[in-house]
Amino acid sequence: MKHRPFLKILIFALAFGCSPAWAQSNITQAVFQSSVVNIAPGIYTSDPIVIPSGCTVRAFGAVITPSSNYTGGPFWTVSSGADLSGAQISNVSGPVIYGSNVTAVKVHDLSVSNIGGHAIYILNGTRCQVYHNDISRILTAYSYGIICMGGSRNIVSNNLVQETSLAGFGIQLRMETGSQVIANNVHNTYCEAINFTDCSSCQLQNNVCTWDDGTANDFGISLNSYEGWCNLNQVSGNRIDCSGKAGIAVWDSSVGAFGDLGNTVDDNLIHNWDTLQQGWSGITQYGNVYNFIGMNLSYPDWSTGWSPPPQEGR
Repeated sequence: MKHRPFLKILIFALAFGCSPAWAQSNITQAVFQSSVVNIAPGIYTSDPIVIPSGCTVRAFGAVITPSSNYTGGPFWTVSSGADLSGAQISNVSGPVIYGSNVTAVKVHDLSVSNIGGHAIYILNGTRCQVYHNDISRILTAYSYGIICMGGSRNIVSNNLVQETSLAGFGIQLRMETGSQVIANNVHNTYCEAINFTDCSSCQLQNNVCTWDDGTANDFGISLNSYEGWCNLNQVSGNRIDCSGKAGIAVWDSSVGAFGDLGNTVDDNLIHNWDTLQQGWSGITQYGNVYNFIGMNLSYPDWSTGWSPPPQEGR
């Protein structure tokens, strides 16, 4: 009799689509059968997981590494409408969070480190939100902190991304339309902190991109046409410190087939660019480019002790 109140609460929770906090040592697909899944604080291994459509997963305090059943590829895959938050995930050899052809996904408040692929990869997504994530130590070449590719109206905001490896961007939008990269803090990436390739009508605003002396190898921020036009994007209010080459580059690598047209680069603050000493200017354009370059402040040497402002929620 004394157990009935608990059973009533459990039945009520399950009836309304909520699961009790999961506290097994290994997380399996069987956990994700309710519309709300709470993973209790603790240390776990996890199999590769597909988070179902519309499922909310709260995993604050859960420290997760791959189980022996994970052999590479996407670790946790999100479906449309999924909302994932709170987990601390490390030591994954492939993409950590992956969604393909998804709508209205939310990925937020995660800590991802020591990984061998993209931390968060949204392919052909629409109206997805990636925010308040802490991503560090991406250890393999051509792997990025956050990448949104082929989608539209996605928002990447208030994330901390640092320490990418060879040819690794911090954040990339590729072939996106109407998406936004806003108020992120990107530090010590091997290549560009933020890269827009073949994007149209996207916004890149109020981001802070910094490198320790001697760690930068590329531009701070770049707009690039490669396999398509890079047009009508807005780059404003960003702060860039100690980039290896130009602070901001608008360039065409498509061998004349496409170009960068109608982009606006205005009201950015660039300090101590060209640490590789190759003769770059603070802002550079080359190739098939016709854009508006407004009032931007560029300082070759900084003596005021400026440091990036704290981010909301950090």
